[in-house]
Amino acid sequence: MIGTLGDIAFEVSEERIRTFNNYKFSASANYSEHNIHNKKSLLEFTGLKSSSITLDIVLDESLGLTVDEELDELLILLDTHKPVKFILDGKIQGWESWVVEGVDVSHEVINNKGRTIRASVNVKLREYVTKI
Repeated sequence: MIGTLGDIAFEVSEERIRTFNNYKFSASANYSEHNIHNKKSLLEFTGLKSSSITLDIVLDESLGLTVDEELDELLILLDTHKPVKFILDGKIQGWESWVVEGVDVSHEVINNKGRTIRASVNVKLREYVTKI
């Protein structure tokens, strides 16, 4: 197994292929700028921003996936704003947990009944910290 996002398992097996690509991690800090007359301004570190991750998932029936069900799982995480663990290679990513901040879906192939059989999904995660 590659890893998990909550109950969603990223895996390559004989039954299904559920993986992701274009994994991007972003971390940054907050600074306040204090202007001083006739001098350079001073920066003051005020804290860290929550980290973010974006990744692309290809959902395809030929890979053993039911596209609509897979999309529902991601949208439920978005709608319920439930913090979940993101685990890769057996290691928890980030400090604590993540929430799904956005899901962008491109329905690439739709069959003659109107059902999506291939979709590309961009998922945006935001680190969710409860302990300071």
